[in-house]
Amino acid sequence: TEISGRATIRDDSDIFGSAHVTENSIIYDALVYGNATVKGDSIISSGAKILGNTVIDGKATIRMSGYIDNAKKYICVGPIGDNHGFITFYVSVSNIIYVSCTNFDGGYSWFNGSIYSFEKTVRRNHFKDDKKSKRMYLNAIKFAKKHFKTVLPL
Repeated sequence: TEISGRATIRDDSDIFGSAHVTENSIIYDALVYGNATVKGDSIISSGAKILGNTVIDGKATIRMSGYIDNAKKYICVGPIGDNHGFITFYVSVSNIIYVSCTNFDGGYSWFNGSIYSFEKTVRRNHFKDDKKSKRMYLNAIKFAKKHFKTVLPL
């Protein structure tokens, strides 16, 4: 196990095996194990599990029982929209696609939930006066659905 850089580990987190947590990553209430690496400005929390040979990098945010055992089970898109935020699409332990949206600095999360709830939020409530950003988010959702069709069991 290696924890280095400005990485933060707190609350009920466990890092074990040959796992690496480096750079500015934040891990809380989560597990990172096996040969997994979490780096960049990534945030792993709320019961998420990162394992295997997976590398989580950039501004990815994985929460809500995310279960990432290979790199194909998450996508981070951004910066996107007028707020230059980041969207992380990821798979839960029950093979449900979840979404976490954060602002540019990763500190403020404006959405956490299923991809279907996220799509409803974008279509109905969000970006009422910003059609360009709305279209960008809807295209990201479409891309994620296509990607995860090839990853998840039917």
